[in-house]
Amino acid sequence: MKIGLRSLTNKFMLVMAAALMVVISVILIYEWRVTRITVEDQLLAKGRELALSLAHTLEHITEQDLITGVFLQDGTKWEGSQLKTDLFNDRLTVNSESEQVAEKRRQDASYAEKNAVLYNGKTIPLSQYELKYDSAYDRYTDYRWQGIIDSFLTEENVIYAMAAAYSENPEFAGYIATHNSVYSAMNDQSTDTWGDTGFLSQDYRSNRIFNDQTGYNAVTNMNTDDVYLQKYDRLIDGEIVETWDVSYPLTIDGKHWGSVRVALSKQNADALIASERGKSLLQFGGLMLVVLVILFLLTQFMVGRKLRTIVRAAVNLNSSEADLTYRIENKGNDEITLLGVEINRFIEHMQDLMRTIRYNAVSVSDYAGKLSVGSHQSRELSSQLASTVNEMAIGAENQADGAVEVARSMEDMATSVGRIAFSSNIMAEASSDMLAAAEEGHEKANNAVGQMERLGTATAAISRVIGQLNERSSEIQEMAGTIAAIANQTNLLALNAAIEAAHAGEYGRGFAVVSGEVRKLAEQASNHAGHIAETINEVLALTADAVGAVNTGEQEMEQGMRIVHELKDSFDTIWKESRQVTLQIQDVSASTQEMAAGSEQVSASVDTMAQVAKDTSVHAAQSAADTEHQNQLAEETLALASSVNELSEELRRSIERFRIE
Repeated sequence: MKIGLRSLTNKFMLVMAAALMVVISVILIYEWRVTRITVEDQLLAKGRELALSLAHTLEHITEQDLITGVFLQDGTKWEGSQLKTDLFNDRLTVNSESEQVAEKRRQDASYAEKNAVLYNGKTIPLSQYELKYDSAYDRYTDYRWQGIIDSFLTEENVIYAMAAAYSENPEFAGYIATHNSVYSAMNDQSTDTWGDTGFLSQDYRSNRIFNDQTGYNAVTNMNTDDVYLQKYDRLIDGEIVETWDVSYPLTIDGKHWGSVRVALSKQNADALIASERGKSLLQFGGLMLVVLVILFLLTQFMVGRKLRTIVRAAVNLNSSEADLTYRIENKGNDEITLLGVEINRFIEHMQDLMRTIRYNAVSVSDYAGKLSVGSHQSRELSSQLASTVNEMAIGAENQADGAVEVARSMEDMATSVGRIAFSSNIMAEASSDMLAAAEEGHEKANNAVGQMERLGTATAAISRVIGQLNERSSEIQEMAGTIAAIANQTNLLALNAAIEAAHAGEYGRGFAVVSGEVRKLAEQASNHAGHIAETINEVLALTADAVGAVNTGEQEMEQGMRIVHELKDSFDTIWKESRQVTLQIQDVSASTQEMAAGSEQVSASVDTMAQVAKDTSVHAAQSAADTEHQNQLAEETLALASSVNELSEELRRSIERFRIE
């Protein structure tokens, strides 16, 4: 049986190869990252060292010249004080020849469309950005700084090195007075597209203002703790190359003059990174191949050989003529060896099992013969039992019919007793309602007696008040008569006074007026007294009517009291009689319910007896059927015994295929 690539060892090798590839890939990615960081750190270290060295060298030489002065090539001495003034003079003048060249270049349509982006995002024409300027210190930097700058261009990764001036005027910040001669050549190599060479060539980058974002950031940086790194893409020889601008502040005589800028090309560094990564790839690839070969050899020798032995044992067990005497040779103490030991134990158990099955097959054949004889005897006994059971079923059926008749009679009696109990319950409920109504009437009669007594008391009080009112009205009538008499007497006196006043003439005129007013008041008092008397008479008449009505009411009240007391006595009698009737009806209802319950129990017992008789008849019939079924089973047992004999013989033949001895 061929397994090929599906074998466990091959699958293990594939898994290990995949796992190893993942691990090595992770390590390789880490190595590639470390390589890139290492090379970039080395490149930055070179730029840092170059920028710091160049800045310190220029600072040292310039400060010495500020002290001693300097002689130029033409023999002219530049005094230190004047040199200091000129170095920090940030006034720039556009070179007239440069303007003419710019005008000529603008005639080129493709060039005229090009723009430059300044530090603040503003765009200006490229012709304006490439203008050349003159400063007060150009001759000094060309003479003293040019050689120093050129001497630092020894690294192949360095594109240029230069000193850029700072100005408080952002338009002049980033001015390059002197460039390195390698990057800004003055010979025939500086010839540009328009045929200009030397100072006016586009390729000569000195005497220009580089105030783009990178240049402006470099000259305005005053942090001397470390170099300032800026990265940007630059087009060199038609190829875009990542460029690093490493700058460091340039301080002269304690003042910030500008910065030293060193441009590094990352092209060579990228090539070095690619080379180192290729070496790492080859190393790790070779390492993985060696490890896989070693793993393959170890797997085939240590695992594959043992697995093939186990496979042969499994093939032997699965064959048509298995050799159960075969055993796997096991050496060692690993998992595969333990598996071989367990397989040997399994083969040994199977060998014992086959011996037992062979022995049991013979025993089963003997038992099948005995079972056949027993089945014949069982069939004969079942026939005898069937006839007996049939007779018992007939007797049970007759008993069940009689029990059914008795149960029907008891059910009729139980129904009658139930109706009596139901009627008794209704009567008991009615008597309870009657007793409740009697109690309620008794209570209301008591309440009516109390109300009638209170009403009699109130009527007597009203009678007394009306009597007192009648007495007071009589007194008021007498007072009104007295007031009328006094008013009449006053009227007579006033009349007499008026007569006397008339006799007095002028002297009695005032008294006549007074007596006239008194007479008027007396007449009014007499009139009012008359009205009072009339009102009192009406009140006395009404009071007399009220007294009569109250007296009549008292008589009616007394008669009502007698009637209410008689009603109360009647309700007391009804209430007592209702209680007696209710108690008797409740006793009758309870007795009827007990009788109904007893009838139900008797009926239930008769039903149970009838059901038992029916069940006995059914069980007898079922027993007869079971006996018949047992006869059938006995016949089937005979057939099964024959089949068992055949199966035991077939089992014996199957066991003979195994080699167990």
